[in-house]
Amino acid sequence: MKKFILFLNYEFFPLGGGGSTVCYYVAKNLVKKGFRVELITSHYRGLKKEEEIDGIKIHRIPTLRKRKDFCSVPEMAVFILSSCFYLLNFCRKNRPDLIQVFFTLPSAPAAYLVKKIYQIP
Repeated sequence: MKKFILFLNYEFFPLGGGGSTVCYYVAKNLVKKGFRVELITSHYRGLKKEEEIDGIKIHRIPTLRKRKDFCSVPEMAVFILSSCFYLLNFCRKNRPDLIQVFFTLPSAPAAYLVKKIYQIP
């Protein structure tokens, strides 16, 4: 059975810049090595809420983000809340083997909560 790695990154193509690029290439290479990789990220108008890109299953959650190239502190706060609720439900149903977080804020609080509740590293 494939190991399941869940990525959590508030920015992913076409949002953001360098962090989304690193996230994409790390995830893509893990898929090539045989891992199951899924990503929870911010939704933005016009993007699909769920899709698969190069073997990476993408889940985009509500965040109220207004621009592709910039995320305000209040928008990050919405991501923190939204990702906590989404991640708790997602991990209860799917149980990844590992959660890889990109950007301490705003991504880490949800991952820390899930680690404490479900003991997922």
